[in-house]
Amino acid sequence: MMSSLFSESIWALRNVRARGWRAILASGLLAIALAANLLVFSAADSLVFHRVPYLEAARLVTVARIDPRTGELGDSLVSPAQLDEWRKQSDLFSGVHGYLTKTLFLTSGGEPDLVPTADITPGLIELLGAAPRWGRSLDAADAHAIDPQVVLISERLARRRFGNPAQAVGRQLETTDRPLLVVGVMPSDFRFPEGRQDIWRALDPRGPLTRNFAGVQSIARLTPAMSVETAARAMAQ
Repeated sequence: MMSSLFSESIWALRNVRARGWRAILASGLLAIALAANLLVFSAADSLVFHRVPYLEAARLVTVARIDPRTGELGDSLVSPAQLDEWRKQSDLFSGVHGYLTKTLFLTSGGEPDLVPTADITPGLIELLGAAPRWGRSLDAADAHAIDPQVVLISERLARRRFGNPAQAVGRQLETTDRPLLVVGVMPSDFRFPEGRQDIWRALDPRGPLTRNFAGVQSIARLTPAMSVETAARAMAQ
């Protein structure tokens, strides 16, 4: 029902090859068979948890599928209902968020530019243990802002478009669709999810930004007392 996890695998391999500091992305995958009556996963699939390089990275996981019959990576997109269901598992996860990767075409404030973008649910930045260097982060109200859309941008994009990153906050970027209102600038060492993104828009998983998508990518933080193995067993049950 969803797109393949192949692109996410390519992301991991590309970034491990290109950035030595991201080599921990290669830390192992854990697959667990699921019960036939489990609501949010199909009976033919398993879960895959793999770690990502942020604050307390061992507690950050993505949840995706692998076909136990073939061992092949399968669907990685999850529905808003699945995110809601996982958020109820407060004994397993201290936070669960969704995101999508896209490209936006900027048309003003410099030369026209295709900019890699991530649409993220508010709170995802904090889940990673990060914060804007200038301005503020994204909040729940931002996910419903339509014209202009509310965004964070990278320090490199702020310098390219506005010169001084501190002066980017409160400014707008024009796109071929609608203007973007910059509310914060992320520090130069922030990378999510692929190390290429320069814009992060506030995402409502049930809103217009998910149109034409079967769901969103997921990222979650395990609670302090929870291990990957224990969480996997609990979700299988």
